[in-house]
Amino acid sequence: MGLLDGLFSAIIGRLAGSAASDLSNAITAAQRELQEKSEEIERARASGEAAASSRGGPPPRSGASRSDAASRKAAAPERRAAAQRSTAASNARRASHDSAPKYSRDDEPIDLSSSQQSSVYTGRVVFVGPKFAKIETPSFKAVVFLGEMSNEFIGSAADVLSEGEEVECVLVERSKKNPDEWVVSLAAVREARIREALAALEPGDTVEGVVTHISNRYVELDCGGVPARVPLEELSWGRIRHPGDAVQLHQRCKGKLQSINLPTEWLRNKKARNAHMVLSLRACTPFPLSPLVGMHFSARPFRLWAAPRRPVECDALVLFVLQELNDGLSLDELTTITGLPAPALDAVLALLETHGLAQGQTLTHRGSALADAIRLADAANEQPIRGLFVSAAPAALKFQSVDVVRAQPEYPGTWPRPPYNRREENQFTRATDESLPVTLFSAWVGAERARGLNDIWANPAVSVYVRHEGSRPWTTVQLQVPEYWILAGMWREFEPVGTPPFCPVDIPDYCRNFLLVRLTLSVQAGDAASESRIVYFEPTTRTCWSRQSGGKVQEIEYAHSGFPDLPDVCDMGVNVPSDATVQISPVWVNVEIRS
Repeated sequence: MGLLDGLFSAIIGRLAGSAASDLSNAITAAQRELQEKSEEIERARASGEAAASSRGGPPPRSGASRSDAASRKAAAPERRAAAQRSTAASNARRASHDSAPKYSRDDEPIDLSSSQQSSVYTGRVVFVGPKFAKIETPSFKAVVFLGEMSNEFIGSAADVLSEGEEVECVLVERSKKNPDEWVVSLAAVREARIREALAALEPGDTVEGVVTHISNRYVELDCGGVPARVPLEELSWGRIRHPGDAVQLHQRCKGKLQSINLPTEWLRNKKARNAHMVLSLRACTPFPLSPLVGMHFSARPFRLWAAPRRPVECDALVLFVLQELNDGLSLDELTTITGLPAPALDAVLALLETHGLAQGQTLTHRGSALADAIRLADAANEQPIRGLFVSAAPAALKFQSVDVVRAQPEYPGTWPRPPYNRREENQFTRATDESLPVTLFSAWVGAERARGLNDIWANPAVSVYVRHEGSRPWTTVQLQVPEYWILAGMWREFEPVGTPPFCPVDIPDYCRNFLLVRLTLSVQAGDAASESRIVYFEPTTRTCWSRQSGGKVQEIEYAHSGFPDLPDVCDMGVNVPSDATVQISPVWVNVEIRS
C-alpha cells in the first residue's frame, strides 16, 4: 500500500497547480485513476499466482495470504482519510472563492479597445501561482507575471500577493495565448499615477516639494508623490560649486515648473519609468540687482571727420573749382579768384570731364552730387562730434562725452594705465562708415546731432572716419559699472580667496580687462623653508583671488611704485603661525581674460 499512497500523493501534488475552479473535478478523476491502478495491481498479483501454480510450484502459504489481507485492511482507513482531507481542502477553497464579494453584472464594462493603457484599474486576485497570478476586474480578466508584481526582486508570487486581495494594475498588452485576457502590471501603477498628476500641470506653475536627494549636478524633490529635479544652474542666481551650497536635505522648497520629462515605452521598459518634472528654484526669487561701483578705465579721445568721396586725381584745387562752378561762377571769375591762367583752368575742366563730373563749364548730375557732399562734409566738420572711446568698459558705456572727465576724481599718477583693450582700440581707430557703431554714437550726442549724423551716413557721397583728438594718446575716466559685471569676469579664470563674493550666473557681458595687484606672500616660520603663495587683489571690489589652473589669461607687468591700500594677510586665506613673518611683494599686472 506504500506504492498506492505514493501514487496518490504524486497525483494530488500534480494537481496543486491547477485552477481552483477545476480542483473538484480533478480530485474525482484522481480518485478514479487510483481505483483503476489498484484493480490493475490485484489482477497482476492474481495472474502471477496462477502462473506459478501451473508451473507446479508450491502453493502460496496461507499465512502469507492472511498477512497481505491484514495489511490491506489496516491501510484502508489511511487511504480513506487522505481522500477525505483532499476533498475537504478542495471544498474549503471553493467556499472561500464563493464567499468573496462578486462584481455586479450591471456594472458598465470598459471599452478596452479605446481605453488608454496608462489608466489604473482595480481588481481582485483569484489565483496565485509560483510565477504568475490571475486577476479579475469588472470588465476583463488579466494575468500578471512575476517581473511586473513589484519593483524589487521577489522569488514567488505568494511573497507579494494572496487570493482575494484587491490590487491596482495597469494594462500592458493583450495576452497572446488567451485573446480574452490582458497582461497587466502592478509595478507600473506608481508611474501611471505620476503621469496622471503631471498631465494636470503646465510650464510656469509653482510647485512645492521636499528635497530627497542631492547629487553633484542636480537636486531631487518629492512634490506630493511626484518626483522633480532641479539642475545646478536653476538652484540659485549666484555661482555655486555644489547643489549642497544652495539647499539642504529634507528642506521644503518652492520651484517654478520648466518642463516635463515623459520617457516613452514605459509600459514594457522599466528603465523608462522615470517621469518627472524639471523645476527652477531661482525663478521663484527676484533677480538680485547689482550695486554700482566706480571703476577707472583708459579712454581714447577721438572725433568724427567727414570727407567727400572723390576721385583720387581731384585735389583740393579741383574740388574748389567744382564748387564754384556749382555756384554759377564763370571762367573769368574763376581766373580772378584763383589767379590761375586760362590753360590751367582748361586742364581742370578737362579732368572734371574725364571723371564725368562736368561737361564744358556745366556740371553733370554726378558733379552736382559731389559738390553737395563737399558742402555737407564741411558743415559737419565745423562742429565735429568729439568723444571718448572706453574699450574695456561695458558695451553700453564704451562711448562717452568729453565732458564726463571734467567732474571726476584725479587718477593717481603713480598707478599704471587703467584697463583697456588694445585690440578693440585698433579696430575702432581704423573704422569707417558702416563699421562705426551709429546707434551707440546717437545715444550720447543728443537728438539733433544724431539726426545730422544719420544724414551724413545716409549720403553715399560722404565718408566718415575716426580721427585722434588731442595730444595725449589716452586719458583716464571713471565710470559707474555693476559690481557683478566685474566679479563675473574674475570668476571666469580665478577662484575667490576667502569668502566667495556673490555673482549671478547668467551675465552675458562681463569684464575682460583688469588692472590687478599681484601679491607674492612669503611666510617664514623659524628655520623651516619659506612658503610662497600668489594672490591677486582687485582694487575696485577689494576682493582677493587665485589663478585657476589651465586658464586663458594674459598678464603684463608694470613697474610702478604706488599701490592702493592692500588687504590684511588673514583676508588672503593664508594661515600664518604666531612666530612666523610674512613678506609681501606687490606688482601691478594688466590682465586680459581670453576665454
